[in-house]
Amino acid sequence: MAVALTLLLKVPADALARSLPFSPAAVGEALAGQVQALAQRENLNYYPALAYCHGKGALEPDTLDALDSIAELAETLARNELRGKLRPFFWGVEFESVQPVAYTMPTARPKSPNGWWDLVEHLTPDRLKINLLLSLRGEEGVPEEATARRHVEEALADRFPRLEVTSARAV
Repeated sequence: MAVALTLLLKVPADALARSLPFSPAAVGEALAGQVQALAQRENLNYYPALAYCHGKGALEPDTLDALDSIAELAETLARNELRGKLRPFFWGVEFESVQPVAYTMPTARPKSPNGWWDLVEHLTPDRLKINLLLSLRGEEGVPEEATARRHVEEALADRFPRLEVTSARAV
């Protein structure tokens, strides 16, 4: 029995701060300013993804380097935490993908009341989307998806400031 599970989580700021000379929030705000400037310059009604901004030369190299460093550290910390906390519940914990949310298309919009702050939050590189493949130990009479979701939420409830299981399906 296996379950494919998708998580959205935020890596604790104190865990990142121990290994970084700069703040993830400061990097998110700097990126947001650069993205917003491009959106205004091109008269866009949306905030474009970082890849588009990078292709237009709108992002400062030092800010991108900081983003990459934080994203790499956040991924390492999350992988280690997930492996350690989920092993007692599952036979296997396999990472299918780990993607920093900052690299995805922002849902924030320039004209929305909280557009700026939503963009800053989106571009702060402390949030990850993680796709896991979990091999269950097997519990009679309980749907696999519900079991996996319950174990993940119990094991990780106090480990991440934000954790959301966005999907769970038997495979």
